[in-house]
Amino acid sequence: MNGEGFTTKVKAGDKVSVGDELVEFDIELIKQKASSAISPVIITNSDVIKQIDIVDTAQLIKATSTVLKIEVN
Repeated sequence: MNGEGFTTKVKAGDKVSVGDELVEFDIELIKQKASSAISPVIITNSDVIKQIDIVDTAQLIKATSTVLKIEVN
């Protein structure tokens, strides 16, 4: 899709806080054009993570659902 349907809200090096919007996407366009609508969560600094708990994998509610709990060293 070459970025079509996605709008980034932060750039590399930005500091973010809980609840900050990182990316906006058009899920209907993704369902039409992509091979899958599954959205991976990528953690790039896993060396500082002590524990990861998956909290919720069911239907998620914007700005309400907790998906992961991460404890850092």
